[in-house]
Amino acid sequence: MEERNKRIKNRDFILTLQRLCNEGMYEKAYKLIQDIKEDKYEVNIEYLELKYKVYLSTNRIDTITVEFEKLLKNKLPTYNKYILIAILGEIYFWKGQYIKAQNYLQRAFNYFKKRKDSRVLGHILYFFGYMAFQRNNYEIAKIYYSKALKEYKKFDSNKDKGRIFLMQGILSYKIGDYKHSIINLLIAHRLIRSSKQKRNNIQIRLTFGRALLMQGKLERAEKFISWALKESEEFGYKRFIALSYEFIGEIKYNQASYEEALKYLKKAKKVATNLAPRGDIAVEVYRRLGEVYVATGKYKQAQKALTQALDISESLEDRYERGAVLRVLGELSSKKGNIDIARAYFNESITTLRLIKDRLELARAYEASAKAFIDWIKAKKLKEDERKLLIEGADRNALEAVHLYSSLGISENVQRSKKLLKYIEGFTRRRVKAGKLAKIEFNSEWLYDEFIVARSASMKKALAKAKAVARSDISVMLTGETGTGKEILARYIHRMSGRKGEFIAVNCASIPETMFESEFFGHKKGAFTDARSDKAGLIETASGGTLFLDEFSELSPRQQAKLLRVLQDGKVRRIGEVFERDVDIRLVSASNGSVDSLVQNGKLRKDFYYRVCEEKIEIEPLRFRKDDISALVIYYLNKFGEGLQIEEAAIKKMERYHWPGNVRELIGAVKVLVEVASGGIVRAADLPSRIKDFGASEPTDEIVTEGVKINKLYGLNARSVKNLLSETIEKNDGNYSAAARELGISRMTLYRWLNKG
Repeated sequence: MEERNKRIKNRDFILTLQRLCNEGMYEKAYKLIQDIKEDKYEVNIEYLELKYKVYLSTNRIDTITVEFEKLLKNKLPTYNKYILIAILGEIYFWKGQYIKAQNYLQRAFNYFKKRKDSRVLGHILYFFGYMAFQRNNYEIAKIYYSKALKEYKKFDSNKDKGRIFLMQGILSYKIGDYKHSIINLLIAHRLIRSSKQKRNNIQIRLTFGRALLMQGKLERAEKFISWALKESEEFGYKRFIALSYEFIGEIKYNQASYEEALKYLKKAKKVATNLAPRGDIAVEVYRRLGEVYVATGKYKQAQKALTQALDISESLEDRYERGAVLRVLGELSSKKGNIDIARAYFNESITTLRLIKDRLELARAYEASAKAFIDWIKAKKLKEDERKLLIEGADRNALEAVHLYSSLGISENVQRSKKLLKYIEGFTRRRVKAGKLAKIEFNSEWLYDEFIVARSASMKKALAKAKAVARSDISVMLTGETGTGKEILARYIHRMSGRKGEFIAVNCASIPETMFESEFFGHKKGAFTDARSDKAGLIETASGGTLFLDEFSELSPRQQAKLLRVLQDGKVRRIGEVFERDVDIRLVSASNGSVDSLVQNGKLRKDFYYRVCEEKIEIEPLRFRKDDISALVIYYLNKFGEGLQIEEAAIKKMERYHWPGNVRELIGAVKVLVEVASGGIVRAADLPSRIKDFGASEPTDEIVTEGVKINKLYGLNARSVKNLLSETIEKNDGNYSAAARELGISRMTLYRWLNKG
């Protein structure tokens, strides 16, 4: 026994085990562990962590659970005990036992927080985020991932930072933000590639494929996923094998290759149920099997698969899957001739998905219900009141699907939903005479430099200030919420400056620490492994023009110091070169958060702040610029659909809406309105429900805090105020303090109102 323990302690053994894990050779690692055949552990933390990884990857999770629970009953050193508790928390997470996982991880978190152990805290926070993600609490997941990243940065682990960006990429595509999904996945790829972790690289390819699949880019998606499947099978990554089979099955389903879809989904089911019979992959696979069975008329098999999926989704508290399963049950009930039951399933699906704000699955639910209702209208002899109910439901839900798919940029799905809308329009509001038309006409005085619309006093003031400083070399900081038009104002400053060079825009949040110098300063050929040619950096490229730093507050203090030196000296040196190059740039920066608080807490260096903020221009949120709303609507209606008119009621509803996405959201909404307008008129009924129904219920008691009446300030009723609070928190990446500051209320008031029944 003493000899065995010495072997476990032996560094060569640990390094060999570590190398096998890094190379994905888990079966060999398992055999190596089996050679020890220890009867009693002397706890070596590195060994236990590696053993956990090996058993998890070779589908022996039940075995390791029993062994580690037994070990936990022994008298262990306190540090080792809590490491083991943290590992068991992760194990129960993978088994889908989230409550048990939460309890174990919380115990470990409390201990390691006192020790200020960033490595372990980062891992635990990562899993807290993962659990919140699995339960569709996306705002909470963002908070945990942000905290985990902060801990990982303390010991500069590219692999662990890469995992966070990977999960943020997955989170982004889940909520339909494909642009930020790709940005996060590219950052993850850069970070993880340098760590040479095969498993994580495969996961990134798989995630890329999934993001493409959700956008309807099926051929490209299949290439990524097939590669991931091949690599996963080679190294025995069971979880990725199951996911790859599942995603290829989904591709085949979308291509109407149902037999092929069934083949892959049955393979996925076999692997997934062996891994965790009631886990997150199993519930997805059962639901997808149900979809294929419904499409092929195998209703008994569909009912069985969907019943299992619904049961597992509820035990996992997975509202996304629950909403998706209810949608398929609605389709099944409709096919079986139970329209009332179908309607109930669709309504419950839509309600569930609206709560978690998942746009893609919500759009699918709206589209599926509209199609089912239309099929009934076509095929059945209905009573007049039933027919009217189905027509109204089909019209409303097809319209919502068009709006949602448009916001996601999935053009094929938009066209499919528009066909449903086209069919139903002969029966419904399209026959009704339009209401009073808005008399407002666009005034050319509201258009600045041919691309900026400004009717409100605050926007005109911001433009005047921008024009006044444009000809100087003063650095300008633009502040305002996401979507208010900070980059457009930066381009306006550049155009008014008379500078002949380029306008170079860079999102600071999208550039990882390891790539910062190469991206900003450039490099010489051969300066590092991937430097295959000479490259000018962003600063050099912007010389003679304007460099726009969006989300500049995301720069680390180290990056700020390096950038500050260039700004002060007007010189830049490429990586690998010994001489400096002169640069002449005009700097414009932007932030959507509270910059002053970042200076106070030390995240933003004072010397850097004063250098980039010689002049500050604030752009107010669109909800405070009511005059701009109508001007923007008319301008973009003319731009996208010449000759269109709009009902006055539609304008009023758009002015009442609070526009959490600001101008960007408004432009997207107008684009869809142009598509769905009938007879050259945009009606109030054409608006998406989030705008149409905003503030529609009866007012309730006002909330009074710090002298601010929220209802009076925004003109909203209590329900709408609660929606506003939730969306403001989401927009501020889950930062409750920032959301409270933006709304002009205390953090405690925000909590009280969110918890109000």
